[in-house]
Amino acid sequence: MKVICLGYSRTGTRSLRDALMMLGFNHTYHTFDAAWLRPQDCKFWLDGLRAKCDGIGNVPGRAEFDRAITDMPAAYFAEELISAYPDAKIILTVRNVDGWHRSVKSTLEIADNSLVNALLGLTARLLLMPNRWNHPMFQTLHRALYHGNFESNGRKSFEDYYNKVRALVPKERLLEYHVSQGWEPLCEFLGRPVPAEEVPFINQTEVINKRLDKMWIANTKAQLKRLLDVSAYTALTVLIAMLMAIADPTSGNWRTDEPQAQRNNHSFLMAKKEAILLITGAWHLPKHYHKLISGLQTKGLRVICERLPTNNGVVPPNATIHDDVQFVKDIVAKEVASGTHLTVVGHSWGGMISSAALTEFAVDPSSDKGGVTDIILIAAFIPSESDSLAGMFGGNLPPYLVSQPNDTVIWVDPIEHLYNDIAPEEAKWADDLRVAHGHTAQYTSIECDRVAWRDIPLTYIVCELDQALPAFVQDIMVSKVEEQGVKVRKYRLAASHSPFLSIPGKLVEIVMEVMSSHQL
Repeated sequence: MKVICLGYSRTGTRSLRDALMMLGFNHTYHTFDAAWLRPQDCKFWLDGLRAKCDGIGNVPGRAEFDRAITDMPAAYFAEELISAYPDAKIILTVRNVDGWHRSVKSTLEIADNSLVNALLGLTARLLLMPNRWNHPMFQTLHRALYHGNFESNGRKSFEDYYNKVRALVPKERLLEYHVSQGWEPLCEFLGRPVPAEEVPFINQTEVINKRLDKMWIANTKAQLKRLLDVSAYTALTVLIAMLMAIADPTSGNWRTDEPQAQRNNHSFLMAKKEAILLITGAWHLPKHYHKLISGLQTKGLRVICERLPTNNGVVPPNATIHDDVQFVKDIVAKEVASGTHLTVVGHSWGGMISSAALTEFAVDPSSDKGGVTDIILIAAFIPSESDSLAGMFGGNLPPYLVSQPNDTVIWVDPIEHLYNDIAPEEAKWADDLRVAHGHTAQYTSIECDRVAWRDIPLTYIVCELDQALPAFVQDIMVSKVEEQGVKVRKYRLAASHSPFLSIPGKLVEIVMEVMSSHQL
């Protein structure tokens, strides 16, 4: 980090941020970035505030701070930032303390103490909104800075803070700056040429109140939409769960409709060259499936698992489902040409790809020719011809998937939805490993004349603890396939959306059982 701006809010930090961007500092982080553009960051700042104020957790360090920063809540970590970046230049935006106090009181304090904002903050947490950490983060910051009383403690907090920064930073690294001073002191301090334009000065009281109103209106609309989505989703869940309980009251850790004698038969001789093709889910990499891959390899199986084009991590995304389908077709064609019998295992998004890519490669297990003998889907989507993922659910993604302006889709609470039966450390590892995935990819229809599950034997593994693709949705998709006269071999696992991490051994057993059935 080259520049750190440590002024309090309402001291010209937004104007300074825009000025820095005009000078070529293109990655400059401001309060409104956290509250508006990157609401998920508020969880990071809330954790940091709780660590510093209450001793809960770890105070952030350089690894967490590595970006250009202006305004609160970053400025509250002045000591940590100054220590973490000993070579960074420090800009301290200054203002008359009484003028600052009046400005905050007429803008931010109104927002912080608003009953409406408190209610929005509460419903944001109940509805798992992306911005649900905003209100508790700003409330914790208010407590940390002013001990809960801005009117009485605001001026002293301001003066003590500025004196502390002046004492911590060597004079040659510190610029005390007000936007009314113009470009010269700022450009001289940063070694940048003076622009022809005037220094931006846009953070007047009227402007910031309009910006806060805009945020309030947008948050209110988003929460109303989420409330309607969740209400409809919950009602449907309850209804189908009741119908399923009436239709099939049995339960258990895992279940299959195959005879017990067949379930116990896991050993067979591989008469032909066989391999597993594992198609990953969206956002996921082959490394996520390392336990399953290793377990299958210990059974003597060759496993092919490649990173899909839509999981290349490029932002904005530059690949769609068509790229994934062609990618898989190329892999399968090469294996088929060498006479390999492939069992294709698809997880989640992998159900979309396998359905669209594999029809032309169908082969009977008794054939000497290479081809795909089985499809095994794990908590996966089962599309029909010309379906898109979003189209399968009425053209909308679930409320816990949120589209972003950069054409990506982010998860609301991904650990709870994807890895809820995994140890916290491993769940965090898996979450950190995830990559970007595109909004366009989820809305693009597959293009095939005939989906593969019509011609290739299908096995489906329902994950009953799945919070990403709930079990009742999985059951509905399987039922729709069966209604078309297709026999589906079914298993049920007491697992989250990621059984390849929580119970990979069970998946290995099922895969081996499906493959061994050809030898009976």
